[in-house]
Amino acid sequence: MANQETDDVSIVDLIPALRAFARTFCRVPDDADDLVQETLTKGLANIDNFEPGTRMKSWLFTIMRNSYYTRIKAADREKP
Repeated sequence: MANQETDDVSIVDLIPALRAFARTFCRVPDDADDLVQETLTKGLANIDNFEPGTRMKSWLFTIMRNSYYTRIKAADREKP
């Protein structure tokens, strides 16, 4: 029997969860929305790397977390 969460979840359905997760990283709502947009852009650009049968939500959350950490590292390098 197929799992609904692994088979029938679209990226659009996950936007509210992505926004909530982004707010755990970013206090400013606009920054959180930017992080969601960056995550969706990267996810769609690399959708061929998504493993069918795995959780799309977990995959996108990983992309978001990695994107956030990359931003933090870049910001630290740019500090005077």
